Amino acid sequence: MKKHGLVAPLTWNKRTGNLVGGHQRIDQLDAIAGTDDYDLDIAVIDVDDIREKELNLLLNNQEAAGDFDMEGLQNILRTTGLDLDGTGFDHSDIFKLFGDSVFLAQDDGKLEEFAQRVRDMRDAYDGVKSGQGARNSESFYLVVVFRSEETRQHFTNKHGLEDNRYQSGEEFDRLMSPTKLPQ
Repeated sequence: MKKHGLVAPLTWNKRTGNLVGGHQRIDQLDAIAGTDDYDLDIAVIDVDDIREKELNLLLNNQEAAGDFDMEGLQNILRTTGLDLDGTGFDHSDIFKLFGDSVFLAQDDGKLEEFAQRVRDMRDAYDGVKSGQGARNSESFYLVVVFRSEETRQHFTNKHGLEDNRYQSGEEFDRLMSPTKLPQ
């Protein structure tokens, strides 16, 4: 901050009066200035409480180099009506951090959907581990790389696939031809 200054404005929600993004930056500015009384440019938004929470999570997602108070994060993620997909977290990240508590609090059916995906992956892994999936080779997988997250999302949307990083070979086979893969 001392070298580059404030390169991105703080985000403030005029409807609630809350600072939505820039908590760490404002603390640094206060420390540098030695006071909390100074002028600065801010980005002003006008959103409801739920959108504010979604934006706060998105603006502080670790991919954007933000940090979380884990207890506070869990409490916010449990907010009824909060769109978890709008926070920048995928469901497996949330499950790894907090188990099923966030999904149970949301009570939107996504816990059972996620649990079924975990069971399916576990069954596939058990099949590979026992030799049923791999047959005579360790080479039972294919990696597909896209130029960006957007092109991956376009592909999954176009073909009706769930937008996550793991897809079954059977789903790709369904897309590519009407014939089935050998069992």
